Amino acid sequence: TTPPITTPPTPVQGPYEIWVPGREFRPSTLTVTVGTTVTWVSKDGDQHDVTSDPRLFAGVLMPGGSFSYTFNERGTFSYLCESHPEMAGTIIVR
Repeated sequence: TTPPITTPPTPVQGPYEIWVPGREFRPSTLTVTVGTTVTWVSKDGDQHDVTSDPRLFAGVLMPGGSFSYTFNERGTFSYLCESHPEMAGTIIVR
């Protein structure tokens, strides 16, 4: 008999993940509570970075890689990809 064909499960985005499927952050705005760790996940073959302004956090996203940061203070934190400045996002910490 022929084994059944199985399809790999469709990845599900976590509630505190920001996916980078190209030259955008998805979602571009995320609201979290103090103490939450947010993870940016590369979903394409390009290298990106995640850099806040002011420089509170910074990380490099290699193709297929990720970067995480734990927000321990309330506030609104803007970030961008310095390599692709049209890519920008905001984390709101309540």
